[in-house]
Amino acid sequence: MAYDLTPAEQGGWHSNASYGFSSKFGYGMPSPTFDARSAMTPSPHLALWQNPDTGIYGGTPQASQTETTHSVYVASVRPPSTATASSDQGPRDHQVSKKESKRGKRGKKKLKEKPLNAPQNKGKEEDSRPGSATHNQETTEDPGERKRAELVENAATRIAFKEFYRCFRSEERFSFQKAEEFALDALDNGSLPVSVHWRVYLELADLAKRSNRFVEARSLYQRVCQQQPYASQGWLEYSKLEEECGHMNRVTNILHAGLEYCEYSENLLTRAVKHQEKMGNVNGARELLARLKHVGIDKVWRTVLEGALLESRAGNAFMARRVLKYLMHHVPWYGPLYLEAYKLERDLGRPTDALQIVQRGLNEIPRYGPLWFGAFRLCEEIDLSKLDFHLPEAFVMINRATLNISKELVWKVHLEAAQMLERAALEQSGKTTPLNSAFDIARHRFALTVLTCPSNLRWKVWLASGRMELGIGNIKVARKLFLRAHHVVPDKGRSASLLECARLEEFIGCTHLARSVLCKGRVLYCNDWKVWLESVLLEIRTMNLRRALEIVTVALEIHQGTGRLWATLIQLCQIRGGDQAQIFALQRALNAVPKSGEVWCEGARIHLNPFSDTFDVSRARRHLFFATKFTPQYGDSFIEALRLELLHHMRSAIDLDDLRQACSNADPNYGSLWFSCRRHPCDTPQRVIEDA
Repeated sequence: MAYDLTPAEQGGWHSNASYGFSSKFGYGMPSPTFDARSAMTPSPHLALWQNPDTGIYGGTPQASQTETTHSVYVASVRPPSTATASSDQGPRDHQVSKKESKRGKRGKKKLKEKPLNAPQNKGKEEDSRPGSATHNQETTEDPGERKRAELVENAATRIAFKEFYRCFRSEERFSFQKAEEFALDALDNGSLPVSVHWRVYLELADLAKRSNRFVEARSLYQRVCQQQPYASQGWLEYSKLEEECGHMNRVTNILHAGLEYCEYSENLLTRAVKHQEKMGNVNGARELLARLKHVGIDKVWRTVLEGALLESRAGNAFMARRVLKYLMHHVPWYGPLYLEAYKLERDLGRPTDALQIVQRGLNEIPRYGPLWFGAFRLCEEIDLSKLDFHLPEAFVMINRATLNISKELVWKVHLEAAQMLERAALEQSGKTTPLNSAFDIARHRFALTVLTCPSNLRWKVWLASGRMELGIGNIKVARKLFLRAHHVVPDKGRSASLLECARLEEFIGCTHLARSVLCKGRVLYCNDWKVWLESVLLEIRTMNLRRALEIVTVALEIHQGTGRLWATLIQLCQIRGGDQAQIFALQRALNAVPKSGEVWCEGARIHLNPFSDTFDVSRARRHLFFATKFTPQYGDSFIEALRLELLHHMRSAIDLDDLRQACSNADPNYGSLWFSCRRHPCDTPQRVIEDA
């Protein structure tokens, strides 16, 4: 690293080191109390991302964007003064008049002796003073200042646009065409001030985009950016349109042009940083973050937080930790900040440091729920690593949480405690105590959960306790709990309780009764794709593949946009029809759900079979790239990526750092292979990859 820090500066998360000036950071840290002067104080987020040799844009390959035909429009709406302006100047530095730029130091004015016959220009001098009519006329003639002034709407303008927006939405409910005609009439009849016409064009552009008239939408977005370039909404929505159309270079040009007008817009900066990261240009993202050097941290801390997450996703844990620590010093009241820092340390396999971060966050905001639940998992992991199955640290945290957390979440605390006790009892089962008696404490916690839970959510507690009883062999108790859940569940959750009943019957060997329950579910709740999927999986587990193929075919006629059903169809085609039938099913699936990670993962499996004619490692890699891109929470894609690396580097050393980092960023949470490789619910993604 370019920074050689002292031991005090390298302290842990609990360190209370003073944040004063340090020459090794390049810039002093801004004061926690902000005034008018602190907005111009250079802050350390410049030193984190600023390249001292090249500045923000100059001298780097990322400085010159690839010019396309679209960039002609972008150049036409840029302010003419920014072409030769220094990158260190603010948005208003280009509009300083010559008189102001030549003004020297302020001090006592020396009186000049004037001849008696000198012409009297007193009236002219008074007219040119600030506040006079002549000076105001010169100021309002500046188009940039006039456009900025239009963003400040008076009460009458706000009421007029609010009335237009209400009528526009009511017309939209009938048809898009009527809404469009209404908006065009409002532009023509003068019912709206000219200063809000850009808002009307923004609504028309959104209407055209939703109607798949992309050419018209593009033209309207360009008009919005021309009429009001200082509004970030226009640039933001325009960039989203081009991204949906796949024009990534246009997105880059649009965002850079928007940032020339809205230099410190939080939404534009965050989107531009994410876009540069998506394009693989991490240095370009850092250059965008470096422009925040002259802004107080109270105005740009969200964007700086996005920069910390960028460094974390790029594997630069040292820099991410440093920025997060700095933000926790200046924004101690923001809960998600501690959550991201905790996840960083947890994924790096440092539970003790992660717990220190959580403790620090809970001292600042004791009612923030996600931090408490993160602390429960950390304490459980620490206790189980010591083989202390009574979970002392975890229950100290549980008792603290019940006293501090909001009342709406107390039942979730008890539910988490019951599930922790259940996992600990399974770990120690047969070692010191009988299996059934080890779960008595967990049953007591489930009872507390029912007492504190809202009545419309109690069915979830009955299902969770029923799963525990089913796991230890208490079939009759589990069946009673599932039936009680089915009686009290709301209508939209009845299919979930039916699935649990079907799994219970399959677990004890009554497959015919399980089929009957699922058949009832397909009749009553045919709109829930999970009922169809469970029916298919039941037939696969009982090796009734012909019946499974029939059910999944009928299911796809109802749920054509469900990727998991298409993935199951591809698997069944391999068993029933061979490689060619599987390829044909894959083509159908990609036409129906082109953004389903499950389908792309099945395509990779087709090309990863070394005993098939379709074996192709390069195609498999391409399929897995799209699988992890579209559905990063699907863990099977990362397990298959690990298998691909093993096949590709059969006789050489394997470097899995990139795969571990990608898996950690995605944080998968489901997948049959993923669940098979995950040994414990608290396992991090990197640990699952290691076990796989």
